[in-house]
Amino acid sequence: TGAKTIWDIASVNAIAAANALNDLRIHKQVTNRVLEPFSYMRMVVTATELDNFFWLRLHEHADPHINELARVMLFALQESVPTILEHGDYHVPFFGNGYWTPEIEARYGVTAQQAIEHSMSCCAQTSYRKLDMSAEKTEDIIKKLFGGDRAHSSCAEHQATPMAVPTVGHIPKDYLITDYIFKMPEATHLDRNGNFWSNNFKHWTQYRDSIEGNVKTEGFDYDQDVGTCEVSDMFAEV
Repeated sequence: TGAKTIWDIASVNAIAAANALNDLRIHKQVTNRVLEPFSYMRMVVTATELDNFFWLRLHEHADPHINELARVMLFALQESVPTILEHGDYHVPFFGNGYWTPEIEARYGVTAQQAIEHSMSCCAQTSYRKLDMSAEKTEDIIKKLFGGDRAHSSCAEHQATPMAVPTVGHIPKDYLITDYIFKMPEATHLDRNGNFWSNNFKHWTQYRDSIEGNVKTEGFDYDQDVGTCEVSDMFAEV
């Protein structure tokens, strides 16, 4: 069609522009912006609640692209055979079959921490490079993400273990309910229906929550000197 021809011409022009910017040694994060409308993106999404997403996007008024994504996601979900994990087991994308259990450690000698770090490394690599699943790359990336004074913890939002106490009704009898809710050892908050959550995971403890300094919630210096309001040169050579 005429519209597709115009789109194809635009993509050819974008490639030429990106090559020209690259020849000028402009940073790839700027050059790649020109190519984004014509490229597929790889992403990892881990969720416990998808009802609202499907309800909104599997609808005739939804954007056709996100509608198609939602359709194939639901189809994949319908065709999948879930693996039931227990408290202490871990959901770990990119590791083995996507989960770790104590039996795996007993058989192969791989600890939960090793599986989690492997998974975090692969999740961090997903969007911008060819996947390197080696132990050396894992060590290098984990050091870069967590070795400085600021943790870059978004890659730790995909690893999780089922909660031993997922709801108020599961609180052990030897605990006062109010005491347990105040401590919430596995969770970050409790909803009005009595469900425990860890960040955006319901009934699962997200690994990110166990990382010290994974988020800055107070103490930021809003009075620091940030200089004058000048726009940085995004087209500077690197």
